[in-house]
Amino acid sequence: MRGLRPAAVTRHLAVVAAMTLALQVISRTTGSGWLVVVVSGLLALQGLAAGLPALALASIEVSVRAPRDAVAGRSVPLTVSVGGRARSVKMRLVTPAAGWVRLDGPGTGPVAAVPARRGLVGHVEVELRSAAPFGLIWWRRRLRVPLARPLEVGPDPLALSAHPPADAEPGPAATGLRAQPSPELVRGLRDYVPGDARRLVSWVATARHGRLMVKELENPAATPRLTVVVDLRGDEAAAEVAASRAAGLALAALGDGAEVVLATAEIGGPRLGGVTSAVQVSRRLARATADGPPAVPEPNGPIQVVRADRR
Repeated sequence: MRGLRPAAVTRHLAVVAAMTLALQVISRTTGSGWLVVVVSGLLALQGLAAGLPALALASIEVSVRAPRDAVAGRSVPLTVSVGGRARSVKMRLVTPAAGWVRLDGPGTGPVAAVPARRGLVGHVEVELRSAAPFGLIWWRRRLRVPLARPLEVGPDPLALSAHPPADAEPGPAATGLRAQPSPELVRGLRDYVPGDARRLVSWVATARHGRLMVKELENPAATPRLTVVVDLRGDEAAAEVAASRAAGLALAALGDGAEVVLATAEIGGPRLGGVTSAVQVSRRLARATADGPPAVPEPNGPIQVVRADRR
C-alpha cells in the first residue's frame, strides 16, 4: 500500500452523497422502511467506490526495461510490463517524463519517454490512477521502479566548430586542430572499421572495390588531437549548457578526423581518456559530475576548456 493516496473526488460522488443525505433525512421524518434500504445501498456503493480502486492499484506490479543510451530532451523508447488488476487504469512515467496511457489489463508495451536532463538514471518513477469500477473516487499510486542497468543520458550536442575560439587557454595548446607538420605517407589500404577517421577514407579505392576503404599512414603521429576539459562546477543550468557545448566540440573534432580526449570529473574522481565515437562522448558526459575539478591534461595538442560558470 506504499505510495497509495486519494487523488480526486468526482462530481458524481458529490451528487450521490447529496442524494444519500436527502433520502436519510426523508426516511427519518417519514419512517419509510424502503428509504432506509435505499440509503444503505447508496452508502455501500460509496464504500465500494472508495475501496475497490485502492485495492486494484495495490495489486499492480510494474517493471521497466530501458536501453543503455539516451539524449537529454529527446525521446527514448522504454518497455513497460504491468501485472495485477490493471484494468481501467491510467499510467504515466513521471521521470523520465511520458504522457498518460490507458491500461486495459496486464501486458507489456513500449512507452516513449523524454529525459529532462543529462545524467545516470537508475530508476523510473511511475504514477498509476484508477477510479474503477464506479468512477466516483480517483486513487493514485506512485512507484519507484529500479532499472537493471542505468540509463546513460548524454547532453544534446550543440553545433560547434572544433577550432579554439579567441578566449581558449593560452600557449601552444591553443593552436587549432592542425597536427605538427610532417608528411603523411600512405603505407597501404584496408577495409574501414568503426572508429576510423573520416579524413582517412579513400574514395577512389572505395569506388573501385565497392566497399568503404581507408588509408593506412606510415606516420600515425600526424593525426591531430584535441583535449576537451569539462568543468561543470557552478550553476546547474549552466552546467547542462557546458556539457552540450563540450559534446558539440568533441563530435566536431571527431568529424574532422582528430583524436579526442575528454577530461572530466566523475563520482570516483577525475577521469582523462580518449573517445572515438558519438556514443562514447555521450556516455562520458552522462557520467560527468560537478563534484570536483576535472582531470588535468598534458599539453599535447590543442586544449578546449568548457566551464559552467562562463559562456
